[in-house]
Amino acid sequence: MAPVAEHPLTIGYVIDDLSVGGAQKQLSILASAFPREWRVVVCCLSHHTEPYGSVLAGRGIDVVSFRRRVRWNPLFPFALAKVLRAHGVDVVHGWLDASNVYAYAAARLLGAPIVLSIQSDRLRLSGMRARILRAMLRRARAVTVNSESGRSRIIGSVGVAEDRALLVPNWVPPGTPPTGER
Repeated sequence: MAPVAEHPLTIGYVIDDLSVGGAQKQLSILASAFPREWRVVVCCLSHHTEPYGSVLAGRGIDVVSFRRRVRWNPLFPFALAKVLRAHGVDVVHGWLDASNVYAYAAARLLGAPIVLSIQSDRLRLSGMRARILRAMLRRARAVTVNSESGRSRIIGSVGVAEDRALLVPNWVPPGTPPTGER
């Protein structure tokens, strides 16, 4: 039996941006679907926060955006960890490529469990970046994927343990009918 938390669970999502995109929309839907007593904070690694930053904030979810000046900043995980600590985050969840790296490093600094997400089965698995990604994925508490092919890929090619490779398919909230011709 899992220990009972002394306070409501707080999840800190870390995502590259909150502009128009499938991964951004899925994060918005997922972050809004948790029980009301859970707290969620979304850290956006850019100033590109629309339209989903407003959607999340409108649902009472804290959104913190950062303005990164360079592509890779080895000091940035410290700033991210400081924000996550200030929000009392219990679990850090990286959502896209760059954010997985920063989320992983910040979670290590916090001593918090890390969950990483892969939103595609198209992983580039060569070079230094791939070695770093593989190591992080193998060490994460869990890795969420949005397809069976993605799950097969991270288990077979990356070496993530089957019990830590979790399928969380994309979905549309009930009551949201499709619009337009498609």
